[in-house]
Amino acid sequence: MNLSVLIGTCDKYSPLWENFSICFNRYWQIDTNNIFVGETKEVPNFKTILCDVNRPWGERMLTGIEECSDYIFFILDDYFFHTSFTFDQINTYVQDANMFNINRLQIAPSSLQQYALDPLCPYNSIVDTSKYILSMQPSIWKKSFLKKVLLKEYSPWDFELTGSRVLHTLRDKQTTCKHRVYIDQNAPDCYFNAVRVGFKKSPRWEEFKNREQLKEF
Repeated sequence: MNLSVLIGTCDKYSPLWENFSICFNRYWQIDTNNIFVGETKEVPNFKTILCDVNRPWGERMLTGIEECSDYIFFILDDYFFHTSFTFDQINTYVQDANMFNINRLQIAPSSLQQYALDPLCPYNSIVDTSKYILSMQPSIWKKSFLKKVLLKEYSPWDFELTGSRVLHTLRDKQTTCKHRVYIDQNAPDCYFNAVRVGFKKSPRWEEFKNREQLKEF
């Protein structure tokens, strides 16, 4: 499969890695090239690209992107999976992304987007005026597009907010879906976001931890 998994991290988030690995290995049932991109600490049992702690998040991620296939499943280390991904499911997404020239295909539900029907594609377009044209929600990205929109000075929040605003300015007012970003609205909820800004545990962490038999961090 022409797909790599890219997982963004930093040293501060190392307490999450064991639980991330448990969930990832349990629910990602696919043989792919899986790459962590971090700062100075190796992630056990994963290929880890280490970068200087003084390099911003965006620059670190761009280093990792160079090691990836033409399509990238791009996530963060606080995304704990709770739904299985199968080879056939993900392979279909990758093939469709190539067939329909999709730059980002979101495979997690969202209520924060504006949609448009595309009669030539099996997925709904995310219109170019949406607040989150770029999002860290689990998605299949075309490598060339990700390299274009991810600036080296970005944080994850800059990537989503500032990056989306930049694309707003580049949109063609005669075309609502120029940037070719799509969503599978039938995709199930697939992950639990374990922490919020400031490394605060998310609400319902105890419930999720107990259900998935995870460890406290």
